[in-house]
Amino acid sequence: MRHKVPVFGFSKTNYKPTWGLHPDGIILIPCFTLWVFTAPFIGRWRKVLETLPKMADKVVWEERMRKVMWRGAR
Repeated sequence: MRHKVPVFGFSKTNYKPTWGLHPDGIILIPCFTLWVFTAPFIGRWRKVLETLPKMADKVVWEERMRKVMWRGAR
């Protein structure tokens, strides 16, 4: 599945490690919260991973807010 906008996703996947883009065009970023603390306000990570691409497909790229948010590593 390809998305209309760039999607950032957790780098821990079930796919074999490969160089380049994730098969779905998702830009992988590390998610240190999986090992550091629980995030009860987010809910189950599996549900979040299923929801992100669906929400991204609702965004019209030309109408996006021209900003980026990055939560850096420690």
